[in-house]
Amino acid sequence: HGETAARQLLTITLDAYESAPLAGRALEALVSARAIASDRDLVADDALIERAARRLKSDKHLLTVLRWRRARSEEGDAVELLEEGSALAAWALDDKSQAIELFEDLLGLRPKHPAALRGLSRLYEAVGRPDDQIAMLEKLLEDDMLDDRERAGLLEQLATAHADGRKDMSAADIIVK
Repeated sequence: HGETAARQLLTITLDAYESAPLAGRALEALVSARAIASDRDLVADDALIERAARRLKSDKHLLTVLRWRRARSEEGDAVELLEEGSALAAWALDDKSQAIELFEDLLGLRPKHPAALRGLSRLYEAVGRPDDQIAMLEKLLEDDMLDDRERAGLLEQLATAHADGRKDMSAADIIVK
């Protein structure tokens, strides 16, 4: 019954543009109830939680509901949800491990997805995984549609990854030349 009350309170506070703290508490209660629910259709709750999370700018809850939606989505929708979720995790929430997991899931669906490759490259650099960073940069360089400026930037990043991450100056020198 608490989840029904939370759903009603959240709907009322969102529709009436009532106080954000009250809506925030209702959002917390509904997310908690939704997380343990298993015996009913959750689409309506997810839609309400997503609407509230967006309105209240709650990136943490938005990421949670995006993951729930992804679990029951088709591939095309999953790609879209992973794109938004991985960006949220990486840049808004600064949750590198979750962002890496989401970007890797995205690459599982679309192996040459440029935003996922770029995002993983930056994240792998940030968490000290130079071999993985180099692999992502090399995959990005396989793109025939890169212009000279983009290719030069990626080659510079690749040389830096070899020099700084792997401490391999010979590989860095070869790439620079």
